[in-house]
Amino acid sequence: MGGAHAGASQKELPPGTGIAFEAAGIRYLAMVTATCRAEHDPRYGVAHQIRYVLGQCSREWVELDVERRYLWFRDPRRGVAFRLQGHSLWSRDVLISSLAWSTMPLESERSCIRLCDFLEKEWPRLGLPLPVYTLELGSGTGWLGMSLARNLVAMPARSMTVLTERRGDAMTFLMNNIEFNIAEGLPLEDLRADILDWSDWEGSVDPPESMVTESAKDFDLLLGSDLAYNSCVAAMLVDVLRWFLSQKPQLLVLLAHRLRRQPDVDVAFFQGLLKKGLDYNAVAAEGHHPEDSKELDPLLPDSDWAAESNFGCVVVYQITCADHDQFLVPFSDCLLHSESELWSC
Repeated sequence: MGGAHAGASQKELPPGTGIAFEAAGIRYLAMVTATCRAEHDPRYGVAHQIRYVLGQCSREWVELDVERRYLWFRDPRRGVAFRLQGHSLWSRDVLISSLAWSTMPLESERSCIRLCDFLEKEWPRLGLPLPVYTLELGSGTGWLGMSLARNLVAMPARSMTVLTERRGDAMTFLMNNIEFNIAEGLPLEDLRADILDWSDWEGSVDPPESMVTESAKDFDLLLGSDLAYNSCVAAMLVDVLRWFLSQKPQLLVLLAHRLRRQPDVDVAFFQGLLKKGLDYNAVAAEGHHPEDSKELDPLLPDSDWAAESNFGCVVVYQITCADHDQFLVPFSDCLLHSESELWSC
């Protein structure tokens, strides 16, 4: 183990960053959950709170010399080298009651899983506040929203995640899955489910008042997975997205979309966004590098988005107001590798 460095770095790692290190022959994986620049020690670095991802997920304060990649424990004082860890930090223990016996996720859940992969890897770079107020549209099984909520409990402030579905059987199914996971002991106290029926926007500029719409200006992040699956639903989705962005133009909207064998649905959805004053940018895609991002624009002439190799590809798009100067998430290669490679890290 090395000695303390005079003039240790004052840099910080943002909450959500993963680190890996080895101490006394044991390998550890941890997530930064808070920092305290006021406790900068010129010999050791800036104070960071870390949560261990494995085991009992205990937390402790350590000093990190970010430039030298060195971690210092406090009691007893000892140091080890660390490396940044990009994958496998978030717990993936949400179960869907009707599928609890299965070890393989449904194909329809793949977009949820890949959007969760994106959020886990890119969270420190999304510029979101803490606490963060999140809305999920068309939650379906609830896997994505519950996975986000149960991992946000590691952050230093109490966030809120709101899952939504239409009235009737869809909401009943969602509530059953939430209750099942609460009974399994998952920390979902900062989650709630509300009715949000997109048909309420038909023929109306504003939807009926509800707990969700009344809180529209409070949301920081809006999520959705595989929502534009036919032309009718795609048109309603455009109206819903436009309304929420009209209430808060700086809202970060991220949609995971599986490119389909019905190109007309994809084209209609993205054309609808532009017609309603919205814009879109691909920010991650399965098997694609940043320089491939133009291939994922279905409205770009000579684009390869409809190529056979792209059918079924999950793409994460950021939706924005065309006339609002908003933070644009840079394209990430975090979905470049297959799910099996990510989960084995």
